Amino acid sequence: MRSVHIRFPLSLHSRHLGYQTLRRSVAAGWNELNARQLADVAEALFTISDPYARNLQLIRILLRLPWYRLLALSGEYMLDLEQLITFLLEENTLTRNLFPVLRFRSPVSLLRSPLYGPADGFSNIRFNEFVYAESWFMSYQETGETADLDRLIAVLYRPKDKKCDPASPTFGGDVREPFNDTLIEKRARWVSRLPRKVKLAILLWYTGCRMDLVESYENVFSGDKENAKAKQPWLTMIRHVPSEKFGLISQIEAERVHTVLYHLDEMMAESEEQRREMEAQRVNNR
Repeated sequence: MRSVHIRFPLSLHSRHLGYQTLRRSVAAGWNELNARQLADVAEALFTISDPYARNLQLIRILLRLPWYRLLALSGEYMLDLEQLITFLLEENTLTRNLFPVLRFRSPVSLLRSPLYGPADGFSNIRFNEFVYAESWFMSYQETGETADLDRLIAVLYRPKDKKCDPASPTFGGDVREPFNDTLIEKRARWVSRLPRKVKLAILLWYTGCRMDLVESYENVFSGDKENAKAKQPWLTMIRHVPSEKFGLISQIEAERVHTVLYHLDEMMAESEEQRREMEAQRVNNR
C-alpha cells in the first residue's frame, strides 16, 4: 500500500479559503485491492471504452472519492494521480482470490449452499478442472458470451464437500466437493444470478493466476506450435507427462495443476538441454 495526500481547494462564494488535505492508503498492486475495488475495477476495464473516462473512474475507485471531490481537482493534479493506476493498465498480476465464497440472494436460492472458490494462485486446483476451466476461458475470449463465463466460474466454484473437515490431519487444503463435469451446467444457472462485475472480477483473477502459471513454467508455455493447434491443448499435453511419475491419465487429472506443470517443465528443460548437447556434439564431430 502507498500513502497519498490529496489537497482539495476550499472556497465560499468564489473566495478561496485555502486547502483541505485528505489522506488515503492506496493499493500499489493488484493483490492489495479489496473485493469491492476489484469488482469496480473490472467493470471499468471491461465496459468503459473511452480511456480518459476509464482512467478517471479507476482513480476514483482507488482513492475512494465521490465524484464531486475528484472533479474539484485541477487537470495538472489529475495527471499526477494517473500514476496511481499504472499497475491496473499493465500486466495483470492478481493471484489473491478476493471472492472465496459466492452467496446467492434470492428466495429461490435460500436453501442452496454457497459456492466455494479455489485457493490463491490456483494452489489447490486439480488438472482435470483446469482443463475444463481453460476450455471455457478460451471460449469466452472468442465469443464474449456471458454463458461461457458462467460455465468457467461454475467449474471453479463448487459447494462445500460434506465430508470435508479443515481441522482433520488428513485435510487436503480444499473445502470444495470433488470436480464433476456433469454438474457444470446446473451450477452455471446459479452463477448467472451473480452481478456482472463480480463475474468480471473473477475473470480478472483467473487471468492473473493463468499468467502466473505461464511465467512459472516457461518451458511448458514456450510456444509449442503442434500443441497450440490442438482443439484441447491440455488434453494433448497429458500425453507428454511421464507415466512413471503419475501413472494413468485418470491419475494425472487428479493431481494438482502446479504439480503436473512443474514436472512437465522440468522434463522439457532436460529435453532441451539434451538437444543442445547433441547439437554441440554433432558440430564438434564435423
